[in-house]
Amino acid sequence: MSNARLDCATEGASVVVSDISNEVVVHLRNPPLSQPHSIAREALRKTFGGDVRRERTLLRISQDELASRSGLHPRTIAKIEAGEIGIRPETIDRIQRALGCTFNNNAIDKLKISEKERRQ
Repeated sequence: MSNARLDCATEGASVVVSDISNEVVVHLRNPPLSQPHSIAREALRKTFGGDVRRERTLLRISQDELASRSGLHPRTIAKIEAGEIGIRPETIDRIQRALGCTFNNNAIDKLKISEKERRQ
């Protein structure tokens, strides 16, 4: 089991992401009252980004190659892997097709739902 801890400078919030048997559980500790959902989204983006990087390196392809296969800009791939940008469900699907895999964890479903809700 691996744990990643993300600390939020505003209002002392932190997020613990636990990867247990390919399931990702996000726990909010002392979430700020103003933005609890944005912290969870950030944790999910970082989890997905780590999954993309791990799969890409297992396939021994560069970010440029993944960008070419997925039709995305190389800088976009770098930002996704770093968890720096929001990810649309269509982008997740493009990356999965480009890598020839499906990320089977709850983080992807939660991320897709989260991004859809954010746009509404």
